[in-house]
Amino acid sequence: MTRPDLVIHAGDYLYREDPGKENDKAANPGCTTSPDRANWACVVADFFRPAETLLATAPAALTRGDHEDCNALQ
Repeated sequence: MTRPDLVIHAGDYLYREDPGKENDKAANPGCTTSPDRANWACVVADFFRPAETLLATAPAALTRGDHEDCNALQ
């Protein structure tokens, strides 16, 4: 297995267009409506949970992409 020295993610964590999909409701109770897509539970469900193994292997540098709007996360 290749182990990176550094993980760089250039943004776009918020890609979910329809967080209300039926198969997501039980697994992601905090991410079930369109306004929820920028809340912490949805970001965890869409990015941090799937990236957990990768992020545990090396330090990470994360930046915002063009889908992240600071106003949406307030």
